[in-house]
Amino acid sequence: MKKKKILFLILLVAASALYFLASSGIFAEEPAQSDMSGETQSLPSEEDDEQPRGFLGFINEYISLCENGGVICRAFGTVIPATVDEKTGAVVDIHPAIYVGTLLLCMTLSYVIGSVNFGIIVSKRLCNGDVREHGSGNSGMTNVLRVYGKKAALLTFLGDAGKAAICTEIALLLGGNGCGYLALAACMVGHAFPVFFNFKGGKSVACACGGMFILEPVVALIILALFIFIVVTTKYVSLGSIIGSAMLPVMINGAWQLDIGVHSVNSYDYPIVCFTAVFYACFIIWLHRSNIKRLYNKEERKISLSGKKKKSK
Repeated sequence: MKKKKILFLILLVAASALYFLASSGIFAEEPAQSDMSGETQSLPSEEDDEQPRGFLGFINEYISLCENGGVICRAFGTVIPATVDEKTGAVVDIHPAIYVGTLLLCMTLSYVIGSVNFGIIVSKRLCNGDVREHGSGNSGMTNVLRVYGKKAALLTFLGDAGKAAICTEIALLLGGNGCGYLALAACMVGHAFPVFFNFKGGKSVACACGGMFILEPVVALIILALFIFIVVTTKYVSLGSIIGSAMLPVMINGAWQLDIGVHSVNSYDYPIVCFTAVFYACFIIWLHRSNIKRLYNKEERKISLSGKKKKSK
């Protein structure tokens, strides 16, 4: 069993690396302009238009903060690596040691917060039991719905999605997009293998949903619509989760490649985004491996809105 897990991790890293090489244009020419000394030069800035104020100004400032290294970059930025803000022409610098330290801090915090598994808490506090001892043995929303009903399932979903959203938002503000994406990955790992509950948790779908609504709201809405459509038409929650997670790398990369003025593939965050997007998909699908086997054998249980078990024909 241990050999299979090690092999899976190796394949996961390999797949993420291949996706990064294919998507990030690592071998393309550098977009930034440099002089003979090798220092990055500022691009000529556009005409200084009056910056929007009020709520729109707040939104623009928030986007700029997330796209350019967050609070840490602004407070401690120094020399390497340097990128250029395509809108203003300003050089955005970040110190690698400080940046890596920020990533590790946010990932550690996110893993700990992710380990607060609301399916287990709700079942123990409100239902006087442990949901992992019933049904599929999973602590996710679907098993909570089957065992304890809609109210407990809703509380579980809101708690698990909310904790991921909080982790992601904190990381975004501190270290920018790359930090936010890695924080969500750590939160998902914490949810699946919670340190507070003997490393037996859920399948991280609700966490991925909550975090993606912070990172890529449009992508999250599209994936959620696809998930709902699949579940309503087939009654298989696991199938919706698997297909939705498989679409994440394509949708996330598409959002960055569109270059609609929010993201830029020239950002130092882009390789991290590519890597973690593949990780989200592989991790969730791997956690659903038993469901995939049951779907293949036509033994997977269907779901009903009443929260009662509905067996497939």
